[in-house]
Amino acid sequence: MFIISPPVFFDDYTTTDIDKYSEIRQMSILSREIGNMKFELIINPLGLEMYGNVPCLPVDGIEGVGERFSGEESDSWLLLEDFVAGIDPICNNVLAYGDVDYFDSEQCTIIKDWLSERMKFEMTPRLEYLYRILMDYTSRATRLGTGVVIEL
Repeated sequence: MFIISPPVFFDDYTTTDIDKYSEIRQMSILSREIGNMKFELIINPLGLEMYGNVPCLPVDGIEGVGERFSGEESDSWLLLEDFVAGIDPICNNVLAYGDVDYFDSEQCTIIKDWLSERMKFEMTPRLEYLYRILMDYTSRATRLGTGVVIEL
């Protein structure tokens, strides 16, 4: 059972925290393409290139090796405010804006359970849409014994 706390919004941060966060956001925006929020289901990791522990799906021709959902930049902020605060501590991760991380099948089970609980509470239609996609990906990754890549 998970304790779902309400999302943390910028009003809860001190000015210093907001300044630091703005700095990090600016560096992220300058160093990468805007609008790259992605969920990637890894179906078959064999033969995929790796970036550290993160399997990299090819840009084209992902049939049979994975599925990709590409969102909008604003989706990154929705997930950052709601999802990341709940998932990071229980998955031992530090996912932040501009980051990419791989969640293995064990972590996907944890995320799936967290999403099941979280979806019982009110949220925006867009966040619910994103969570349904992520629920599908984490459920299938758990069954396949693979994982999901999340890029904010």
